[in-house]
Amino acid sequence: MQQPLSATPDELLEVFSEMYPKELDRAVAELTIRKQVARIKQLEEQLADAVDETAHHGHTHNDD
Repeated sequence: MQQPLSATPDELLEVFSEMYPKELDRAVAELTIRKQVARIKQLEEQLADAVDETAHHGHTHNDD
């Protein structure tokens, strides 16, 4: 029987990065991009909601 793996994510990441440096770089890059894209979508939705609300009120307040 195999022992259950009891390593922290950081330890796993360290081992993985030594074994597969290029793959890890790519994975991290992809993950970062996905997070950014998700964040942008979130902000766009918030902005759309804000614009909708403003449109319903009939007038806007822009203090730039």
